[in-house]
Amino acid sequence: MAMMKTCKCGVKIDYFTKCCTNCVTDQKARTKQYDKKVRRSEENEKFDKFYKSIQWSCGRKVAIDHYYGLDIYSYYVRQKIEQGKAVHHVIPLKDDWNKRVELSNLIYLTDANHALIERSMMSKDKEATIKMINGLIDRFNVDFD
Repeated sequence: MAMMKTCKCGVKIDYFTKCCTNCVTDQKARTKQYDKKVRRSEENEKFDKFYKSIQWSCGRKVAIDHYYGLDIYSYYVRQKIEQGKAVHHVIPLKDDWNKRVELSNLIYLTDANHALIERSMMSKDKEATIKMINGLIDRFNVDFD
């Protein structure tokens, strides 16, 4: 008997299959629709181009090195030592394009913390979130410089 698991849509699938064909098709359709409506704006093309640039690659590396590869949100807020994965702009690109590679505007985070902060920036008081992150950066700079 083959090992089975339940797909996220509720269909039983082979254990070694990532997702059923219905979900894959739905995901592709949703991604295509999202691309058409959101990602293809002029502003987003500018951001996409930046994220593929040498300028961003170098700025990202400087941020990772500065934070020693650590997620300082985890370090100070959760009292955990975790390796980061995503460099986050404290002040988003759309709000201040000129700060796109400033070290003081970059923080290194795990994917989970990056998603948490992104949600906080959208749903809660954006200024309070920025202030909290800047406080973590200042604390890190005092503790580790």
